[in-house]
Amino acid sequence: MYPHGEVMTCGANAKGCFVILFKYGNVDEQLMDEIYSLIDNSAEEMGMQDIPVEFGYGTYREVIYLEGINRWYWFGESTENLSESEIYTLEEVMKQKTVMLVHKTIAAYGNIPLLKDKNETITWVNELSEIANATEEKITPYMEQGQVIRYAAGIRLEVEINETLSPEEKTFLAEEIYQIIDQAARKQNVTNVPVIFMSIPEEDIKGSDNSKNNNSESGIGSSSGRNESSKNNSIPGFGLLGSLACLCGGWRLKKR
Repeated sequence: MYPHGEVMTCGANAKGCFVILFKYGNVDEQLMDEIYSLIDNSAEEMGMQDIPVEFGYGTYREVIYLEGINRWYWFGESTENLSESEIYTLEEVMKQKTVMLVHKTIAAYGNIPLLKDKNETITWVNELSEIANATEEKITPYMEQGQVIRYAAGIRLEVEINETLSPEEKTFLAEEIYQIIDQAARKQNVTNVPVIFMSIPEEDIKGSDNSKNNNSESGIGSSSGRNESSKNNSIPGFGLLGSLACLCGGWRLKKR
């Protein structure tokens, strides 16, 4: 794991694949094979065969201020000029576990483009934030009716739908809202805009409102201090989603 190795984070995605995210750069295929063997062996001990694993590369979302170099440090940068104490600080942050809300994926549309560095990532998130702002007025009625809990822009647009709705209502809602977002995205020359629709218990959202709002202020936009489009809007439930663990640049290999 970073800062001593190439792995930035790991977890699972909505497609049911185990995910290993490397830093940007050349990914060693031998290293991928080695890690896959570790995962596959553990899975076999649990009675699971041919576990699907995706290997990707990207940039970790979090930034941290390091006094020694007197600037914000983006996770994944070179540690060559960092002191032992600064590397220790990075180690401690990497050990922290992200608390994820329990959710079920209703539908996922579009694709996240290949993002080669943090500047491309920030530009992409800004584009999605503009699309979110452009569709805010049309999404607001769904929120006022309690159908949509939160609508946010991160590495993709995320729509959190109230779990109390029936499966048919959720599916219809996802299709209807995606058409609204897709039309606005095409006006900004973004085709196949990535949007995920999730079903989340309303009580879980209420309990996490404060922590999510705080996290969003330490996201991509505030790290540079210049990203006006990522600021929270006046309507609750809109803004830059702070719970994203990483910004994925693209998938190099998918193994089964």
